[in-house]
Amino acid sequence: ASGNLIYNPQHSDRDYKKNKSSGLKYKFSKQMYKFANSSIDLSDGLIACLKEISSLSGVGVLLNEKMFKYPKYTESLSHDEQLTLFLNSGEEYFSVYCLPASYALNEYLSSDRNFYQIGTVVVGNSIEMTQENGIIYTLNDNGFSQF
Repeated sequence: ASGNLIYNPQHSDRDYKKNKSSGLKYKFSKQMYKFANSSIDLSDGLIACLKEISSLSGVGVLLNEKMFKYPKYTESLSHDEQLTLFLNSGEEYFSVYCLPASYALNEYLSSDRNFYQIGTVVVGNSIEMTQENGIIYTLNDNGFSQF
């Protein structure tokens, strides 16, 4: 089991509707469903959603903190606060996709398209993250639960 995790932050319902009619994000999302092994919106938080993919697919996830891009509206927060929000906040219009390792990513991963890689799919069943300092640790789910 190997593959890439692609993150797509869409910032509001208005942005989604705008991109749905003409933008690259919607076109890319529509195309991703042809290639993705799995995908999920992040309404329950990134960790909770990745745990669901992991559980249902029988794979593990290794996130790489160096790949994270925090939203501009979090610039006034500490690094730890940004990281906590990134990992645990529910975002209905943000998505994550699991793509086969053989899928050519460079064509789509550019700053103007707002898609970027945040980690890899690995053998196992844990959700782990490599911190900026290189230490790997297991993530706990502190996300939102609707039920």
